[in-house]
Parts: sequence; C-alpha cells; structure tokens
Amino acid sequence: MDEHRVERFVPVWQELPPARRAGLLHHLTEASESNVDLNYRAPGMLALEDPVAAVRKAAIELLWEDETRELLQKLLLLTQMDQALSVRSEAAGALGRFALAAELGKLDRVQGAAVKEALIDLWQNRREDFELRRRALESLANSSDVVVPEAIEEAWQSEDVDLRASALYAMGRSCDQRWEEIVLDALRTDDPAMRYEAVRASGELEIIAAVPVLGEMLEDQDVEICEAAIQALGEIGGSRALSLLEKLATVAEDDSDENRLEAVEEALENASSANLDLNFGLEN
Repeated sequence: MDEHRVERFVPVWQELPPARRAGLLHHLTEASESNVDLNYRAPGMLALEDPVAAVRKAAIELLWEDETRELLQKLLLLTQMDQALSVRSEAAGALGRFALAAELGKLDRVQGAAVKEALIDLWQNRREDFELRRRALESLANSSDVVVPEAIEEAWQSEDVDLRASALYAMGRSCDQRWEEIVLDALRTDDPAMRYEAVRASGELEIIAAVPVLGEMLEDQDVEICEAAIQALGEIGGSRALSLLEKLATVAEDDSDENRLEAVEEALENASSANLDLNFGLEN
C-alpha cells in the first residue's frame, strides 16, 4: 500500500468500530500467512497507534514478518510503555525474531544489545505478570546469553503450568542438548499445552530417542499435537522417522486427507534432507 493509498485509507479506518478494525487485521494476517507476497505493513504500522488494545495487539500479529528498525523501536516501546498487558506480551513475543537476527549477526550490535537487555529486564522483574515474563523468556531463548539456561531452569521449576510450557518452548529454541531428558519426560505429561511444547522441542533439538513416542502421537486425538509430531519427526529424521511418516502418508492418501498429506510430505522432505546431511557428515 503506497503513501497515497494510506492517506485515503486512514479516514475510513478511523470510522470503523474497534471490533471491525481488529477483525480486519486478523483477516489480513491470515491472508499474509497464506501468501507471503502480500504486504500489509502500512495498515499494520498505522494500527500500532490505535487507542484500542485489541487492535494494537492484532497489528503486532499482522507484522509477523517485519524486521525493520522502525518496527523494532516501536516494539521496544510497547513492551515498556503500553497500558495493556496483552499488547506488552505480544510485543515481547515479537521481539523473538529480532533476538534471533542478532544471534545470527543480522542485526547491528547496538540494536541487538537493546533487544537482549529489554527481554532480560522483563524476565528478571518478578513484579511483572507471568504472561509477560514467559513471552520474554520465549524470545530470549533465541539468544546464547549466559542468563538463558538459568532463566529456563527457573521457569521449569515454577508451579505455573503456562510458565513451565514456556520453559519447554525455550528449551527447543535454545538448541541446547542439556534439556534432552527433561523434554523426553515431558512428552508423557498429561497437560496438553506442555505436551505440545515438548513435541516441538524434541524436533528442534533433534532428539532421536523421542521418535517412538512421537510415532504414538501420530494417532493423538489432539490435532495440534498430531501435527506437531509430524513436523518433529521431519526435523529429527532417520530411518525410523522416515518409516513412520511414509506409513502415515499412505493412510492420508487412502483417506483423501489432503491437509494431512501435505504436512506429511513436507516432513518427509525435511527428514530426507536431514538424512543427507547426516550421511555427508559421516563420510567426511
């Protein structure tokens, strides 16, 4: 959307009821996730200034791919200054991709330090709400800072189930094998949210020992857990994972389950790539 169109859009936008504005942003987010060529940055940046918290939160969600310095500065301000906890938490979660960019050397040192400092401050401030602290932890896990393992351990020892689930999420993002046994144990937990995060973490950490349990989860009644297990098997790779995915592909094809088949085929492609990388490493 060019500058001229934005100017024409603003008066119309401001006349819409808050629920309609938020709903429109959610619709644009879904569209952008389906087609990455779509660019709704202009309405997203505009909506960050909306007086309604639900609209500001939806705007952050819409800008899920944006890695500009302008957005980074706004997110840092929102995490500190916004009046709504939901907006601060969403902004803290969105800082995760900037923390990762800093870790990969794609963000200048000053900006990277600002992101890390903001996230550490949010996590370490025990007066902050658990929701905000856990989103900060999830983002901070993309960093290799020395405080990360201690933060994850503290969250895991918490009695708050959501915070423990965030600890599992952070374990996966950290790419640190020290968490392998905890993740394996968490695959058997009764709590769906924790089990889901354990499945994701087992894939990100490429835990081969998790493959048998993940195979059982391919028949889980919880669709999200089943889909996460498919993805995790693709990330782990190996002959056992490939065999499980190939069998599931046959079932999905027989059932004409196109969505499931698409997910399995993508996982099979990832698993095959993982096997090639492993074989190449062994040969060298």
